[in-house]
Amino acid sequence: MMVALRGASALLVLFLAAFLPPPQCTQDPAMVHYIYQRFRVLEQGLEKCTQAVTTC
Repeated sequence: MMVALRGASALLVLFLAAFLPPPQCTQDPAMVHYIYQRFRVLEQGLEKCTQAVTTC
């Protein structure tokens, strides 16, 4: 299970890297906050999925 979770995390990082704005845009504090919030939402969703799988 942990291997699948690590694989999903790695895939998530690659997905985010492909669609995030270029580095010069990330210097804007509002953009940094936006990216952080989006990542937290995705991370929380992944945690919910993990909990749902482990409780079955």
